[in-house]
Amino acid sequence: MDINTPPDCTAVVPDVATLWAGNHKFGTITISGATDADGDIVTLTVTGVMQDEPVTGPGSGNTAPDARLVPGHSDQVAIRAERMGGGDGRVYEVAFGGDDGRGGTCDGLVHVSVPHSQNGDPAVDSGLDFDSL
Repeated sequence: MDINTPPDCTAVVPDVATLWAGNHKFGTITISGATDADGDIVTLTVTGVMQDEPVTGPGSGNTAPDARLVPGHSDQVAIRAERMGGGDGRVYEVAFGGDDGRGGTCDGLVHVSVPHSQNGDPAVDSGLDFDSL
C-alpha cells in the first residue's frame, strides 16, 4: 500500500517581499519553499491576489489590474509597484496551492508590500480586500 503524505506549504515565501519604487511598474514575484515528507516534487500555483487598497482610486495611478498571472509559470505572479499617495502603503496577499502530483495538496498565503515611502516604515495591512486580478 502506497501512503502519500501531503506537502507542507508553511515555509513558502516570495522571492521579493517588498517592491519599490512606487512607480506603477510590474515586478515578477516567484513563490517557493514547499516541502514534501515523501520527497515528491511540489508544484506551486498562484490562485489569486488581493490587495488592501482599491485597484483604482485617488493617488493610486488608476492603473488596473494591479496583478497578473505569468503564463507558463504557475509559481509566478506579476505585481504592480503601486500604492495610494495619501495612504500607509499597500499590502498584496498572494494565495497559492501546492500539489505533489500524487493526490497530496496544501495551500497558503504570502504577502508582498509596497511601502508608502523609503523612510523605513513598513506598509500597513488595513484588512480591506480588493481583487488585484
